[in-house]
Order: sequence, then C-alpha cells, then structure tokens
Amino acid sequence: MQSLSFQSKKLNGTQSEWGYASLRIEAYGVVLRSIEKRDLSRVRTWRNQARVRTMMRHQEPISAASQQRWYAHIRQQKALYFIMETPNRESYGLIHLSCINFQTNCAQAGLFVGNARYNGSLLVWMASYSLLRFAFDRLRLSRIEAQVLADNLRAQRYNESFGFRRIHKPSVSSGCLRYYLSAAAFSVATRATRAMLHRHAAPMRLKVQFGVEKNKKTRIPSPFPVP
Repeated sequence: MQSLSFQSKKLNGTQSEWGYASLRIEAYGVVLRSIEKRDLSRVRTWRNQARVRTMMRHQEPISAASQQRWYAHIRQQKALYFIMETPNRESYGLIHLSCINFQTNCAQAGLFVGNARYNGSLLVWMASYSLLRFAFDRLRLSRIEAQVLADNLRAQRYNESFGFRRIHKPSVSSGCLRYYLSAAAFSVATRATRAMLHRHAAPMRLKVQFGVEKNKKTRIPSPFPVP
C-alpha cells in the first residue's frame, strides 16, 4: 500500500497502485465510491434507458460484453469512476474523472443520473461539487474539461453553474460542445456555496480510503479537512 499523502506525484502509477477499487469520498451529504464489478448490471440498466443514452455522444445501447471490456479498460487507465450514493447507500448515478494527466494537470469529467428520482436533485449538484473540490484541492489539477451535446441545454447550464466555459462550437462529427473549467473559475462560481457550507454545515472532513479490490477489502482512511 502506498503513501496516503495524496499528492499528485503519488498517483502516477498503475490503477492498482492508486487503490482504485476502494477510493471513497464522503462530503456534503453525498458518497462517491469507486465502481466495482457488482455495480455493472445496475449501471448498464441506467445507461441503456432512453432518457440517458440519448444525452450521450454514443447513443447505442451497451451490451454486457462491451461493458466488461470498458470496465477492464478503465482499470488500466488514469480514470476514476464513482457510483453516486446517498448516506443510506441508495445509488443514483455515475460520475467520473478520466484522462487524468499529471504532466498537464488536466482531466475530463462527466456524469449521468440513472435513478430518475434524483433528476434535478441538490445531491447530484453536491456530488459534482465534491468531485471538483477533490480534483482541484487534492489532485492539484488546474483544468477540467467536459463535453455536452449541443442541444442539451440543461447540461450546459449545469456545467456553467460551476464556472465551466465553452471553448468551441460543436463539431460536425460529434455534435458536442467542449467546456473547460479552471480552479480559479470554479472558486469564483461556487464562492457563495462554499461560504454557506462554512457557515451552516456541521464540521466535516472529506475522507478518502484506499485499498485494492480483493475478496476481503482493506480500507485505510486518509481524512483531510475541507474549509
């Protein structure tokens, strides 16, 4: 097990060295835990719903076989895929940081809400907020990018609420808009939220746990303060 100081230089190895399978973030009433094999069937069901896949760049339904290949692939990449959960363990979607590059300090982000009851929920917004705080404050990234379909106005407004800015017009091939977010723009856009949490939220610590996915997991907590 590697050091838990969690500086970016400590996270430049293989996925197993990252302790990918048991990374867990708890903050602001949301839980983000790394996707595991037991989640795949549920995630595939979520992803294949028409209301979800029609908002994706690749809109065809996914099969169990293709999903297994995807799962094997992300475990070999610098990518962090999390199941979004409530504190009582009700799961409602998938959120990620992928293409993490510690030379350029950049990554790509995205999410989808699989449980329709949570569409528009504050919990989803707080999950994104928590992951972006994690990316900027703990991974020390400086730029997050995202892609949104050009006709998905709701997702565009959602990204802009965090400070994302559009960087070019939709391409003919993808029909997507590209957005980027700097740490400074994120801080400005969420200043009121951060102040409110500081004033009204109970003292909390963002907890990160590392381990390797085995029959019996070993989880080592590494808490760090959230202002």
